[in-house]
Amino acid sequence: MFRTLATFLLMISMCVSLLGLRATPMEAGLVGWWTFDEAAGGDALDSSGNGQTAVSNGQTTRVDANSELGGIGLAADFSAGGNADGENFFDLGEASSSSLNPGSGGMSIAAWVKVLGNGGGAWGGPSAVFGFGDCCAGTANGAADRHALEISIDDNPQRAIFAIDTRGAGGSEAEQITSGFGATVGVWHHLVGIKRADGTATFHVNGGAGVGGVTDHFGSGLAALEPDGTVDAASGSGPLHVQNRINLGRNPFADPSGDRALNGLLGDVQLYHQELSDEEVAMLFQNPGGSLFTNPQPGATVFEWTASSLGLWGDASNWSPNTPNVSDGGLPSKNNHTALFGELISGPTTPVTHELVTVNRVEFNNATRNYAIAGTGSVNLATSTAADPVSPSIAVVAGSHEFQLAVNLQGDTVADINSDATLTFNNALNLGGQTLTKSGDGAIVVNNQLNSGGGALIGLSGTISGSGTVGGNLDNTSSTVAPGNSPGVLTVNGNYTQGSGGTLEIEVTGTSPGESGHD
Repeated sequence: MFRTLATFLLMISMCVSLLGLRATPMEAGLVGWWTFDEAAGGDALDSSGNGQTAVSNGQTTRVDANSELGGIGLAADFSAGGNADGENFFDLGEASSSSLNPGSGGMSIAAWVKVLGNGGGAWGGPSAVFGFGDCCAGTANGAADRHALEISIDDNPQRAIFAIDTRGAGGSEAEQITSGFGATVGVWHHLVGIKRADGTATFHVNGGAGVGGVTDHFGSGLAALEPDGTVDAASGSGPLHVQNRINLGRNPFADPSGDRALNGLLGDVQLYHQELSDEEVAMLFQNPGGSLFTNPQPGATVFEWTASSLGLWGDASNWSPNTPNVSDGGLPSKNNHTALFGELISGPTTPVTHELVTVNRVEFNNATRNYAIAGTGSVNLATSTAADPVSPSIAVVAGSHEFQLAVNLQGDTVADINSDATLTFNNALNLGGQTLTKSGDGAIVVNNQLNSGGGALIGLSGTISGSGTVGGNLDNTSSTVAPGNSPGVLTVNGNYTQGSGGTLEIEVTGTSPGESGHD
């Protein structure tokens, strides 16, 4: 979704602007795209619009990746138990009958992966990112009936692997092992494997040679990928390994129980029935979270909450628009998304998340019905990664609303609270070295720990009050600081600065020394 395409494109007079970069439809294009942005976990929806849902097996929870890899919101975590039994993976069905099978045509697989250790499963070894097709009759060295493709990354030795075997279709076997591309464990890498219709292949690591990564051209005589779930010719003494599946996070064909299971994280996987150019591979690497579309479906960026009383943030049916099969993922979960809590509810409402969610903006606009964002998770407010980045923000247009969970700032943030409106933080507000600027004539109430981490709270207008703790600096430029909740104590652990336009409004509970605690 982030490209100006080079060769092999139809001549088109108009371009679609998506996420700040230009893109045109591809002739064959994107046939599957799994972003793993489902905050509640479970199956991975297909953001290409082709309905290729990846079915979750075992434990494939979601974790935040945006803080390490801007543009990627959540990532799938396969590492429970080291994935030693190969049970944590996603399944995309039979390879032979799937529309994801390119047959004799070209194909490209692109993935962001972070390995945490060597792979699990019956054989262990490399951690497989993507596995496709049948394997084998007999032992690995004697197998004669393979229709398989695999991309994987290894911990020890440090290497990335792209392997294709089309001997079962009258072709040959080719494998490219790329070593020495830097530390593997705990580091995100971008891998792109390309099988070409002419029987050759290309493997790119971290954007390819043109942007400081690695590019290897290899292979010859590779035939069509034609898995069929049968054994045409047996060789060697080992067991038959025929799976005929497409898996994310493991190699489905190396052993009947699956092998080379991923011990790590996947942030994004894209499958194209197209041979990507070097330029396109580099741009994918430079723009995490972007892709190329056939017939692009621009995703929503503003999602409005629809469920009254109580509902899960990670349930797309609680948001409008609910469009899970396009690039937006069906709910606010990326750093270009806005979560709007407006007037579509019938009473006080508590949206709940038990996961970390990332958005660019949270807006409240309901004067008569209150929202309380709750749960054991947290909300990240992050700067967008568009061509013109947008800083995170909070807005309260009308009403009194609150966060009952932790809020984490990942960029300097403005909280604009309109007159007669109130925003209350009843849990941690983690500034993380950022600045929160309070504007508007309404009120911010801090009733718990405001953990600055080196940041600051700046009051430009309205009121800052509450009985919590500001863990860093409080700069009262031109607002009113009114400690307590009529009355009470607002603690500032850093420096308090009183501007000439600001007001410090302190209430006392008695007129005589010792009366009601006043001395």
